[in-house]
Amino acid sequence: MGFEDRDNKEELFSHRLKAGKRKYFFDVRETRGGDFYITITELTKKNGQSDNPVFMRNKIFLHKEDMDTFRNGLDEVIGFIRKEKGEDYGAEGRVYEDDWNDSGS
Repeated sequence: MGFEDRDNKEELFSHRLKAGKRKYFFDVRETRGGDFYITITELTKKNGQSDNPVFMRNKIFLHKEDMDTFRNGLDEVIGFIRKEKGEDYGAEGRVYEDDWNDSGS
């Protein structure tokens, strides 16, 4: 099964975050063997030729055996940044100007 095949499988659960010029999608999918995995997609909007928007997409697949290790690593990195830059650095509640339209993108 290639990435394209897995990419088109229906999500069992999906969560979307808007963050300025980026959107993040956290999607739970299921393998043929019945295991769950997460796809994390970053969608970035940039201006292309003639100021037409161009969307760049980056995706990672996070498998069940790596989820706790991934979370622990992410917590450690965020903890380091907050220790160095202050507890409110990157805190929730940040307001972004939203120039995205919600019609499909």
